[in-house]
Amino acid sequence: GHRLPRVQLGSSTIMRVQATPYAPVSWVTTSGGVFTESKVGAVTVRADSQGIAQVTFYATPGLSGATSILAASPFCLGQAEQTITFASASLSDVAPTNGQK
Repeated sequence: GHRLPRVQLGSSTIMRVQATPYAPVSWVTTSGGVFTESKVGAVTVRADSQGIAQVTFYATPGLSGATSILAASPFCLGQAEQTITFASASLSDVAPTNGQK
């Protein structure tokens, strides 16, 4: 099956979309996390000469579940959406040893 991208809590991931060269692209997270460029859950950046817009999403500690991240530009139709699940270290992530060494 299709697995959603997972971001470890307390870590970052780079996100990119294709837009029009030098166009502004606005990003928003719907359920937590921040963009390192703005330190909040929304940011606008300018695409490069190839039309690639890039931001860094930071999964703040304490989040659970998933978030949708939306990106849109006034020079492009529609919007891009990416769902990210949050991964946290927990006891269930560690295989039991049954006391064996």
